Amino acid sequence: MDAGRIQAAIRAHRRLKRVYRFPERSPEWPEIIADLIDAETYLESLGELDTDLALDYKRVQQALRR
Repeated sequence: MDAGRIQAAIRAHRRLKRVYRFPERSPEWPEIIADLIDAETYLESLGELDTDLALDYKRVQQALRR
């Protein structure tokens, strides 16, 4: 997983949250959540994160909590 894919998952999650009243009913929701879980696992495995990756990690965690 790379930074571009992580950011794409974050943007897709935000887009669904804005467009749909119940985004979890959207057909692409499971795929986006799976990407966010993969991103979280990947970022946790890195240990030391630079500023950009740390911000992405925080956004991924926030998206998964909702």
